[in-house]
Amino acid sequence: NDGGFVGILGFSQGSRFAHIISILHSVTNGDAFRGLRGIVHVSGYNSPIPQNFMTYLKDHWSQYNNNFHFDESIIISLPSLHVMGSTDKLVSILESKALSELYNTPIPLIHNHPGGHHVPVKARDIEHYLIFWRKLQSIDEPAETC
Repeated sequence: NDGGFVGILGFSQGSRFAHIISILHSVTNGDAFRGLRGIVHVSGYNSPIPQNFMTYLKDHWSQYNNNFHFDESIIISLPSLHVMGSTDKLVSILESKALSELYNTPIPLIHNHPGGHHVPVKARDIEHYLIFWRKLQSIDEPAETC
């Protein structure tokens, strides 16, 4: 709540959770996860949110905002980097690209690597992460939410 971070990197199921966080950040106009400026999805995918989790979100966030509505179909305006492996047998490139289409940002980045279901860490892969974080740093600081 204090804005002590600027980004999230999520891998596979962690990417799914990072996407839920980005939705929550968007539908609360930045009240949830203040300071969030970007998301990195590695082997990311989209799937329906379990109903019990939706109930938790509505119960928790409606106490802060009576008009709270969690919309899974919202287009996210946070900058995002989508990293996908050409030989990933668990999350296909098509699934990762479908997730990337839910982000409409000034710096949409996609990095395809030749590997499978893992976080790529070779020098050429690291360069993509660094480019993304540098671009995030170049964006003006977000305005304080009242």
